[in-house]
Amino acid sequence: MDDFYGGIDVPGSFLLTLERFSNLRRLELKCTTALTEFELDLLFASLSSCPIESLHFKQSPWELPPSCAARLGHWLLHSNRATELSLDACSVHRHDCANVVFAIASSPTLKHLRIVRGNLGRALSSAAHLPHRLHTLVLLNTHLTPTSMMHKIMWLSHLVELHLDGNPVRDRGVRRLVKALLASSRTGDIPLKVLGLANAGIGADGGADLASVLPLTYLTSLSVGRNAMGDSVGLTLAAVLPRCRHLSHLDVHRLALTDDGVVAIVSALPMCQSLEFVNLSENWTTFVGAVQLVTVLPQCAHVKFLSLAHNPLEARGVQALMRVLPSHMRLNLTVDMEAADCRQCVELATTLGVADRVTLSTSAAGWRSSTATVGGSQLCVIGPT
Repeated sequence: MDDFYGGIDVPGSFLLTLERFSNLRRLELKCTTALTEFELDLLFASLSSCPIESLHFKQSPWELPPSCAARLGHWLLHSNRATELSLDACSVHRHDCANVVFAIASSPTLKHLRIVRGNLGRALSSAAHLPHRLHTLVLLNTHLTPTSMMHKIMWLSHLVELHLDGNPVRDRGVRRLVKALLASSRTGDIPLKVLGLANAGIGADGGADLASVLPLTYLTSLSVGRNAMGDSVGLTLAAVLPRCRHLSHLDVHRLALTDDGVVAIVSALPMCQSLEFVNLSENWTTFVGAVQLVTVLPQCAHVKFLSLAHNPLEARGVQALMRVLPSHMRLNLTVDMEAADCRQCVELATTLGVADRVTLSTSAAGWRSSTATVGGSQLCVIGPT
């Protein structure tokens, strides 16, 4: 038998055959129709009957039955196989929650944990410790609060990846996280490489605090998009980026940056040779900012991907940037514009020989817009409705 099974809306009858998969190591199910309690019991029983190492389960909001909670706990604590667990929209009854949290926190083998929505993530934040082998923790939209961030200091001692996107961390929570990073930097023990804090209610103060500590970390990836930090944070971030020697991935989309903030960050890129991916989409840079970037972009040949999508650049801003595109950079310029303007941009991209590295689109009223591959790239196809 295969060592992996994955599917969407798996029929309940299939769950009856799970125990026959003697080599099944990875099980991934996405159900738009909720499984019955009996089917859930069959699913979690497979944790004992199959040599499963990785369980990923997603369905509409559901509650973990007591029998399944017990089977999950046994798998985590005693199987010596449990390395990955991902549960989406799962709530655990209050009588079982403490036992499940204990099993997760005490698992001798768990390396990757992903909890999305439900009450389990917030309950886990109060655990006294994490699995000693855990290096990736993802808690998305789990209602973590700034107060619960007090318990996160211990998480930085051995985590390599930490994602807290969609939680109301806010400035106060970021401040506590920054203090933990500072404390770790003094001992030289900062294993954290990836940090995700998108859509976390962080403002200008929290953004400035986080930017100030970045040069002291070993972060290779930082995602803080969808936080209304503003230009002041953009300028602070631009000032510290040249000292972030390990950072290769920066996601600062929808940060309420105007021309000043966007231009400052891009102007810092020539001094950030490690940065290869930069997402500045959904900000507020205009044609004025695009003109300023014309002299900077040719110096960013080390950047493999830059997104300025959904900024009000106008067609003339898009055209100006395409004319100075470095030879190895892919540029996302998905900008709303009139159909005629978009057609001109497509023609210019083809003429300049950058059609395989530029993404364009339009949503002009009265025109149909779609994407197509031209010379290996996505370009827009336009026609009247």
